[in-house]
Amino acid sequence: MSLSAITKRKEVKEYRKLLKEKLGTITTKKIPVRYSSPKGISDEEIASYSEQYKIWWYFSGKEDQYWNPFGKGEPRPHKAVTGRCQINMNKEGLNRSIGGAFAKDNEGRLYLMHNGTIGGGKRGVSKNPFLDWYPAPLLDVDFDGAKAKYFIVAEFESPYFFEQISFFVHQVYDFKESKGRASQTSKINPRANKILANGEPDFRNPYSLPERTVIPSADHARITNALLAKLTIDGYNAKRTRLIDTCILNEDDEISHIFEVKSLLTTQSLYTAIGQLMIYGLKHQAKYYLVIEDTISAKLKTDVSSLGIEVITFKWQDKQPVFDMINGLD
Repeated sequence: MSLSAITKRKEVKEYRKLLKEKLGTITTKKIPVRYSSPKGISDEEIASYSEQYKIWWYFSGKEDQYWNPFGKGEPRPHKAVTGRCQINMNKEGLNRSIGGAFAKDNEGRLYLMHNGTIGGGKRGVSKNPFLDWYPAPLLDVDFDGAKAKYFIVAEFESPYFFEQISFFVHQVYDFKESKGRASQTSKINPRANKILANGEPDFRNPYSLPERTVIPSADHARITNALLAKLTIDGYNAKRTRLIDTCILNEDDEISHIFEVKSLLTTQSLYTAIGQLMIYGLKHQAKYYLVIEDTISAKLKTDVSSLGIEVITFKWQDKQPVFDMINGLD
């Protein structure tokens, strides 16, 4: 994915207005608050609150940047609040000390970005520990020739745009409240190997599986559920577990085929997929399959196949994945 930052003052202002308008559609309350920080308590501002997503926010401005604090839970009217999550933006160009930004990919899709810059005044609460915590890959973003690392917070066209922002806000809070300690959710669930007949939820907390990141519309759940449906229609006993995206059970109810779905091909996701398939295979005499979009090169497919992993590709048609080869699995 190629990402170019929005750096022109007029465009940054335009997309910030779009962000404000989009969030306005989920506002259920307007609440007067006073922002509390180590520098003191601000004058009263009017925050918006979403009952559905349990977050509040307001938009303000400083001389050098747009200031956009977000918070978790419903604030009390006229009381001081501490917004532990800020998606602030430079008004023009690149400023690495300011966390937020807008960017577009090579197909013109617009994203809300963040570089992980957070504060808190506590030991362990800073940018690098947070980047280790947050389950999103850092991507190169082009700022008019200068490169900077950012991750995607939310995709404007995604049906899960608000879930994506809410997830980010809650993760910042969880990180700060833990003082940077590893989350319990990163531990393997003892029920992880239980066979599940149902599909994957359209949106779920991806923290425990870092490769399942909030990314473009080619989302993991849609691909996984389509794969389960396709295999079932073709007569296979297709299931999944909390760790294995999709698997086929043989007549003895043993796993004979394991499918690892990746909704975005990056070096990290490829290495993760290979590692996952190898680890899952330790307990099962199974065939391995990597399911990825058809942008993968022929050479990379050959390299992956040399490891004993077959590649199944798909392309998007009418917002649904269509697989190139499913029938006739050995």
